[in-house]
Parts: sequence; structure tokens; C-alpha cells
Amino acid sequence: MKIRNLFILALIILTSCNLEEQKPDPIRLEYVEYDLGLSNSFRGLSVVNEDVFWVSGTKGTVVHSDEKGNLIVNQVPGASEMDFRDVVAFNVKTALVMNAGFPGVIYKTIDGGTNWYEVYHNSDSAVFLDGMKFWDEQNGIAFGDPMNGKMLIITTSDGGENWVQTDPENMPESLEIEGGFAASGSSIVVNGTSKAWVGMGGTKARVFFTKDKGQHWQVVETPIYSGAGMRGIYSMAFKNEMEGIAVGGEYQNENPPDSRAYTIDGGKTWILGQGVDHYLAGSCYLYNNIYLATGLNGTDVSYDGGKTWEPISDQKLHGMVFTAGGKVGYGMGREGKLVKISVEEN
Repeated sequence: MKIRNLFILALIILTSCNLEEQKPDPIRLEYVEYDLGLSNSFRGLSVVNEDVFWVSGTKGTVVHSDEKGNLIVNQVPGASEMDFRDVVAFNVKTALVMNAGFPGVIYKTIDGGTNWYEVYHNSDSAVFLDGMKFWDEQNGIAFGDPMNGKMLIITTSDGGENWVQTDPENMPESLEIEGGFAASGSSIVVNGTSKAWVGMGGTKARVFFTKDKGQHWQVVETPIYSGAGMRGIYSMAFKNEMEGIAVGGEYQNENPPDSRAYTIDGGKTWILGQGVDHYLAGSCYLYNNIYLATGLNGTDVSYDGGKTWEPISDQKLHGMVFTAGGKVGYGMGREGKLVKISVEEN
């Protein structure tokens, strides 16, 4: 009996090991490119469903689709000099866009972009907003570069109509060189009903974490490339409240070292991913343990939660966002680039 039991135990262990080592089926990405004849650089992207998405970019421009897939181009009045680095959309009618740089401004529309009104304005010459996300249609958060030694955090509980700054006393001290990167609006990510993570760069590549909708914060260092102003975390994506990735490197450095890391404990600790190193501006979670990360060198894929990476496409994008389920998404980039992306399993 003992020998038989040992044999069964060994068989179970071997079977478990084989299941763990078995790689998922590889995927391929199919792209359909939109041609709107625009030269704008697009960095903000919000996907409502497979047909409705909003994109924002330079010259105060916002593009969105209606329920039939028709694309509509809007110019926010008085914002022709602004660069909308992030957008959050709730449906085909309601969205908010955020200007990066001075002044710090957030606009909102409730009629599909026909009219826009200002819901936040910061005229401090040091302001630079980097990203904005919502837990639900009422509760949202935005962050900006440190001001007076503390990261700027503003929150809303009424759908973005009003914004309140978090008390700087509740924020960790900033490092000598530290800031965010408004590369794709994805250096801030939210999960659940109250948690958020913010990736920063500079002297160190650090991740800030809140579990109470931005009212109190903790911070940890990551092993991602750092040590100068343009080095650090440019994008983050989370599968759930425990598992996620952070990517980045250094802008205008095609192959920086240590450009990606992953966490399995909610961001308390970070481990470097392996395989390839590129500068990465955006990232997203698909399904199972699959993540994508993209930048000016193309797009990479991880099938194991960020542990290992490999190139999957030469599409050069600032970022990408997928619908729940991870089979249909959209991407944006330079020179008016907008693409619809379909995930196919080989």
C-alpha cells in the first residue's frame, strides 16, 4: 500500500509540473487601420465596448465612434494648443479629457463631443497632469507630477463634475528627480472599488499605491530602469488586485535595460521580466495570464503574467486598450494612427 501510495503521489506531482510548464496557445494580432487624414499624435484611449471608443491627442482633438462604428472628430473649443494625453469615456455620449502640461485642465462632454465644459482648472505654473482613471461612473482619480515635493492627486465622486486635491500630508515625499510619464494615460491603473497604482520615474522607478480611493498612499521601489529624468515606469496593467505589470524604460532609448517588471502581491514587490527589452509606452491585460506592451519598436507579448516576453508585432503604438475578455481592442500612435485590433488564437 505504501509503495502504491507513493506511486500515485509521484504521478500527481509529475502531472502538476507538466500542467504548469504547458504553454498556452500562441496568439496573433490582426489590425485594421483607420484613415482620417489627421496628423495628430494620439495618446489617450478609452474603450466602451467593441464598437465605441474615444481617442484624444494634440491640438485639442478628440475622435470617437458611434454605435454604428462611424468616427466623429471633435475640436474642443479654446483648446487648440492643448495636448489631451488621457480620456475616460462612459458611453457614446459622456467622456472626459485631460490636458498634459500648463494649464492643468479637464473637460467633460455629455452630448457626444458637440459641447465641452471645464470641470477642473489648475493655473499653477508647475502643474503637469499625467493620467486619469475611474473605478465607476462616479468615482475617479487623476495624478500629476510632484508639486512642492509631493505628487499631485485629485479625485472626484460625482462623475468628474468636481475635483478635490488629496491632502499633501498624506503623500510620500518625492525624490530629488521624480515625475510621471503621460505617454499613454496608462501609468495610473485602478482595480476593484478603491485601489489604484501610479508608476513614476527619475532617480528611482517607484510605484505608489492607495487602497482608499487616493486619500492615503504607500510607495515602493521597483527594479525598472531609472537614474535620470526620462527613465522609469511609463505604463501599468493589472489582471486583478494582486497580479500586474509595469513597463517603460527610457524615452528615445530604443533598447533600455530592465524595461519591464511584474508583481504577484498587489504591488508590494516587483520582479524583472525577461526575454526582450524595448522602450514601452503602453501596456494592457488580455485574458488568462496574457499581457501586451507596446512602443516605438513594436509590440511584445507575455503569456505568463509578465515573467517572460517576446515580440509579436511590428506595430508601433503609444498604447492599446481592450474590451473585457481581451479579444477586441484599439490602439493609437503618431501621425493620426488609429487601429482596431483583433486577437486570434493560432
